[in-house]
Amino acid sequence: MMSYERDFFEWSQYASEALLKGCLAEVDLQQVAEEIRDLGIAQKRELYSRLSERHELESLFHFNPSLLRQVPETLIAAYPAAVAGAMKNTGLPRKAFPADCPFSGCEVTTG
Repeated sequence: MMSYERDFFEWSQYASEALLKGCLAEVDLQQVAEEIRDLGIAQKRELYSRLSERHELESLFHFNPSLLRQVPETLIAAYPAAVAGAMKNTGLPRKAFPADCPFSGCEVTTG
């Protein structure tokens, strides 16, 4: 059996292929179960982080209301970096995204 401690990525690819082929004896099922559980926990943390970011933004505007006036300009400036990140995360080409941000400052700040 391949060790997940030595090379996690390689182990994950090997284990998933073995499972898809039905070769259960070739996989450490307990380790796979633990990794699936950990993946679920990581997703829950991600959700918390995203919700926390939203709260932090609201707090920032609460204590610095004048920053709300900066949102439209900052949104325009930040959009190219957001598109680059989306391209990297999705593998989609630049032309798949609008040339300009399709959201208003109000939509972004109020959700």
